[in-house]
Amino acid sequence: MNTAIGTKIRAKKARMPLGSSVGRVGFGVMAAVAIAGGVALAKVLPLTKIDWQGLAKGRSPAAVVLQGMGYRLAKPYQILVLGIDREPNAPPFYGRSDTILLVRVDPKTGEMRGLSIPRDTQTWIAGYGTVKINAANVYGGSRLAAQTVSETLGNVQVDRVVRLETEAFVALIDAVGGVKVTVTKPLQYRDRTQNLEIDLQPGPQILNGRQAEGFARFRHDEEGDIGRMGRQQTLLRALKAKVQGIPWWQWPELLTAIQPHLDTDLTTAEFAALLAFLLDAQGKNIPLESLGGRSSADYEFEASYWLTDDTAIQQAIVGKFDLHR
Repeated sequence: MNTAIGTKIRAKKARMPLGSSVGRVGFGVMAAVAIAGGVALAKVLPLTKIDWQGLAKGRSPAAVVLQGMGYRLAKPYQILVLGIDREPNAPPFYGRSDTILLVRVDPKTGEMRGLSIPRDTQTWIAGYGTVKINAANVYGGSRLAAQTVSETLGNVQVDRVVRLETEAFVALIDAVGGVKVTVTKPLQYRDRTQNLEIDLQPGPQILNGRQAEGFARFRHDEEGDIGRMGRQQTLLRALKAKVQGIPWWQWPELLTAIQPHLDTDLTTAEFAALLAFLLDAQGKNIPLESLGGRSSADYEFEASYWLTDDTAIQQAIVGKFDLHR
């Protein structure tokens, strides 16, 4: 496994290594300087570093400035994004991964794509046996989660890991003023141990952060985890559309909202380069697929699993994601 788990962004006290004489700064501060101050910074950059043609064609000014400062993705990245359940007795970021998403960004083609992995996917972890893939983060954090996803998906490459507590999505959705989705049927559920109450009625509506959390986490119907994964994808598309409408100079405010609930091994330089890539990708369609398989029958195992196979894995990975280098 070649995944590097180094200095991490964690809450407000964390720092990310720049690897240069610039020093170390929190990613929210760095983003605020690089984005909100982007146009001013352009004045001290060599004119040859500015993509004037791109600006004339409507490229994001912040992306142009960041790349002019040298923040460019030099290679494709495959990033494992984990949405972490709140666990009252677990250390921060060590709950079960309610959402598992493998994202590929390719600076050469300018393309992004995502693969949703059901949290109940059956896998094997040495020392723990046959388990659901969402338990890997509980047993060994981001390192074991990355290793487990890689091995489950035929040795797929995982370059970096981003872990987001559920509160990150709540804070982000509230920061953008809610997201518009269509609820297709009544969603009602209460879990007192996790302080989770879901009560949504059918119809198009704008969900606030807490309502969106319920929309994304509900799975207490005949569709189970697959239905929930579909709603998560719906929510991600709605959130993407809403964020794309936010002026780039307000992005630092969004980053500040989620920073206390985010843990990653992306360096500051990688984060800035990835941010420039995402700013340029606004408006592009991002393919988002789900790992194929079937639900286990009641008689097969004591627990319920999502059972995938080599054919489904090949369909999800080959030609779309890189294998371990």
